[in-house]
Amino acid sequence: MSFIDIARAYLRDLRKELDTAQSSGEATPELSFRGSLDNFFKNLADCVNPNIRVILEPKNQGKAGRPDWRFHDSVTMGVYGYVEAKGMNSITRLVQINCLMHQRLS
Repeated sequence: MSFIDIARAYLRDLRKELDTAQSSGEATPELSFRGSLDNFFKNLADCVNPNIRVILEPKNQGKAGRPDWRFHDSVTMGVYGYVEAKGMNSITRLVQINCLMHQRLS
């Protein structure tokens, strides 16, 4: 899968999560949208290097604390990095997603 395909899939998945969040009113700003982001990270890592592993909610990483994601090499166990997600401002993000989807998927 190419980066463009991965990005498009992420935007489609995120759009579905946003629609569900908006219609139900039950979503939380930070946690409810992690499914699509986790899939994006995993697909992207696999595209870049099949040895990259993506761990959602890893254990405490010492100085890095407890990040939301950890990226490491499955062969050497070398750590590529960590990601900490923050909540989305739903109105701003919804507008940005609509603009991106219109530009990229048209």
